[in-house]
Amino acid sequence: ERFLARWGRPVLVGEWGGHWMGNPRPFLDAELHTGTWTMVVSPMAGATGFWWWPHVHFRDRYDLLAPAVRYANQRNRPLEGITRIHGSLTSADGFLAFACGRNDWGADCYVYHRNLPYDIASPEKHPGGAALMLHGLQPGFYKVQFWNTWKGEIMGELETPALAGVVTVSLPAFTGDLSLIHI
Repeated sequence: ERFLARWGRPVLVGEWGGHWMGNPRPFLDAELHTGTWTMVVSPMAGATGFWWWPHVHFRDRYDLLAPAVRYANQRNRPLEGITRIHGSLTSADGFLAFACGRNDWGADCYVYHRNLPYDIASPEKHPGGAALMLHGLQPGFYKVQFWNTWKGEIMGELETPALAGVVTVSLPAFTGDLSLIHI
């Protein structure tokens, strides 16, 4: 946000990944999964590189990338003017929301448990019903698609209004994380 606002130019994170001294395979998988989904939702210019590419290639972890590719191919968002959108959750102990979009279009949002970037072997289950609020969107109706981040499939849809610039969505039950597109 600091670089985007200061210069108004595209920003690219060149590489990402954990400590160079080596991490166990589940930790690397967790970083790859959550980092990929954060990258897909963010307004960065282009795809960034996972530092531990030998882990991806030689251990054939491409299956962790495929769902995000399917998600990215399904959305049709404008490229200019995308910024961070304030997202908040209620009744979602330990779950966080990261959203980016444009106030006249909608947003992409990634909801995840705070432990997921460290461990995907035993992800936390969310029973559903938490309210996700995205602030700063224009009044109107928004179609919302819930995406399973492990399969790269739509797991549900609904239509909801933006009242006073806030879209409120009741989240379905999910395990670990999910992604949403507001159209």
